[in-house]
Amino acid sequence: MTAPDPEYLKHDQYKDSSRLQARARLHSDYSRNPYGWFEWQFDLYRDLPENARILELGAGVGWLWLRNSQRIPEGWNITISDFSAGMVAEQQTNLSRLPRPFQFEVIDIQNIDLPDQTFDAVIANHMRYHVPDRPKP
Repeated sequence: MTAPDPEYLKHDQYKDSSRLQARARLHSDYSRNPYGWFEWQFDLYRDLPENARILELGAGVGWLWLRNSQRIPEGWNITISDFSAGMVAEQQTNLSRLPRPFQFEVIDIQNIDLPDQTFDAVIANHMRYHVPDRPKP
């Protein structure tokens, strides 16, 4: 399977969240899990240190953090990113309502310009199929 063209994804498919919202609505309307994906996903990170540094790649509009806002430890330093500047702008708008700071970055997962061991955890959910060269180190 060939990954979609990154420019198409950045400028057409994900220039804003309208298409992502439509797909998410399908999952929400037809899901049988009463607990919820984002709550379950957040449970996976409960053993991180109180002062964890976290990077989320391909974070969409920030739903993980919005749905778990009351559960985020105060000491966590969270950077939320996407390769689409439009999505990052929506992350900023959505998460500005929360009483905690987040950092926002436009990041291409195949060209992350950060030193090794910058983060205690890196989250990349539901986005790997957008990566054109998955074997690339």
